[in-house]
Amino acid sequence: MKTTFAAVILAGGKSSRMGQDKAQMLRPDGLTQLEHTQAQVAQLNPSFIMISGSPDLPDVYPELGPLSGIHAAVEKLSEGDALLVVPCDLPLLTSDALAPLLSSTKSTAYKDSFLPCLLQVTEKLKQHLNSTLENNKSIEKSNFSVKNLLHFCHVEWKKNTHKKSTESANTIDMWNNLTANIK
Repeated sequence: MKTTFAAVILAGGKSSRMGQDKAQMLRPDGLTQLEHTQAQVAQLNPSFIMISGSPDLPDVYPELGPLSGIHAAVEKLSEGDALLVVPCDLPLLTSDALAPLLSSTKSTAYKDSFLPCLLQVTEKLKQHLNSTLENNKSIEKSNFSVKNLLHFCHVEWKKNTHKKSTESANTIDMWNNLTANIK
């Protein structure tokens, strides 16, 4: 397992399909979704955890989706650092589901989903994100995505043995379905 890495929790989105801020949704266990995600990430002992869209990590290019949060986090790091990218919409997330991503020295993601992922920070990655976001300031007319970013990074695709833990909830029905058995 990688010993030093930083983490970013992507929590700066509009949550438009959910109709409310996913990060602040109260789970059946009494935690907010953000608190749950932070607790799972913290179990892996990152150097530090950043929250995208927060006052400490504002988007340089707001309202351009998850790449804005990834970009803001990458800009805080140096070449050679590793960044664990975790969305805040995984109600069943466990640290066990994240740990396999940290076992590589390459950028890594699961075959069946693009997030969470591990990115190796390089100057090439920083330049790519800067130019991509600068040239696509309107998400409606852009063709950039996390998928395209992962292909740019030549990720190592791993089999996901924790599929339920990495299932996202983007609508209230998905949320209710996934959180129904949380105690």
